Parts: sequence; structure tokens; C-alpha cells
Amino acid sequence: MRKILPFLFLLGVSWFLGACNPKDEPTDNNVSAADGVVNQHGYVDIGLPSGTLWAICNLGASKPSDKGHYYAWGETTTKSDYTWDTYKWVSEPNEYSLTKYCHDEQSGAVDNLWQLETMDDAARAAWGVDWRIPTDDEWSELSQECMFAIIQHQGVLGCLITGPNGKTIFLPAAGLKEGKAVQNDNVLGFYWTANTAIDYSYQAFYSHFDQEDYWGTSYQIDRCMGGSVRPVLDASK
Repeated sequence: MRKILPFLFLLGVSWFLGACNPKDEPTDNNVSAADGVVNQHGYVDIGLPSGTLWAICNLGASKPSDKGHYYAWGETTTKSDYTWDTYKWVSEPNEYSLTKYCHDEQSGAVDNLWQLETMDDAARAAWGVDWRIPTDDEWSELSQECMFAIIQHQGVLGCLITGPNGKTIFLPAAGLKEGKAVQNDNVLGFYWTANTAIDYSYQAFYSHFDQEDYWGTSYQIDRCMGGSVRPVLDASK
């Protein structure tokens, strides 16, 4: 069954844009260093069956403990206000006038697009053509194949994910942005997938965790909200 997180109201924050460089300061809490670099951004092979390679830090971050930027789903740039009024893919300031990624007539113009096209992928836009936002299935693979621990890494709460080969990535808890405000910074981790929700076109799937546990994927929330992005590479990269 698909799960929906209750609507959140949040306080605003902005973060410095930097390259995710594996030569940054040493990590602690057993957070793995990069196995390699693509377009100046480090990745780790945590031994997944799919071979998917995960970035060592968030989009807009300079190291694993940096929280990076917030993005609305399907938008490739940051902004100060995350509402339907400012959302790119609506013709009116509401969730029932979608102009792209719509599969039900009540939500707007139906195009039956369920997954981000490359031109609307924030990871690709910022880091180059090899990088992209993970799909819902790729987040599900983490849930099925990895171990999870909520830890403090360099003073930042987040989720340490340990892959089948023992290597790790760290997801900082950056909260979720609505309007100009962010709530649950250093409490909640909220990460976009590349897929719209099945039930409602105006929502998209995400993966999240809190101070107590990793909750996995296939949650859904309004696409206009500002969430974190953790880029990935295909195995062939």
C-alpha cells in the first residue's frame, strides 16, 4: 500500500552550492570515501545488485554532512518560495492545472508521463548528463538490500546506509520546505524520487527517515514542496 506523509509546515534556510569533492575533510562514523569521480562529483559503489552508484553528498552540497539545496519535483533550479503559486508545471496557482506529468483529467492536461524526463532532472542539470535523480525502484532497492542507522555525522543528524559490500553513504536530515519556511531541519530526511505518485498526479514519491527510523520509499506529497536530491549514476559509469 502506498503511504502519504501528513502535510508539513516549514522554516527557511539556504545552503552554499559546492562540488561534492571526495578530497574534502575526512569522514567519521564509518561514512565511506568516494570510489571515483564523475564531472567533479564523487560516488560510492555500495554493492547493490543493480550496480547503481550513489553520490557521496546531496545536490548543492560540498561534503556528506552538508544538506544541500531544496528542489520542487520536476524543477531544475532553486528558489525562495515553494508553493503552487511558483510551481513550474501548472497553468493556475493550484494542483488541478498541471501542464506536465499528469495521468488524470482532474489534475490537468493528461500526458501519461510518470517519470522525470532528462530535461527536468535537477541532478542532470546541475552535475551533467551522467547524473540523475533516483527512481522509486532504486530507493526501494536500498530499503531491500541495505542496513540503516540514524547517526550524528559531523554534528548533523542523518541516516547511515550500509550496502551489501559494507560501504556506506550518509543522508543528512534537511527537512522539507514549503513556501519560504523549513521545518524539521536536522530531524527529518526527505528525498525525491524521479516518479509521480500513482494515486494523484500532483504528488510525487519520495523516501524519508526521522530521528528514530528509516521509513523507506513510496510515500507521496505535493510536487511543489522543496525536498532534497541525492544523485545517482548508472552502473556503466
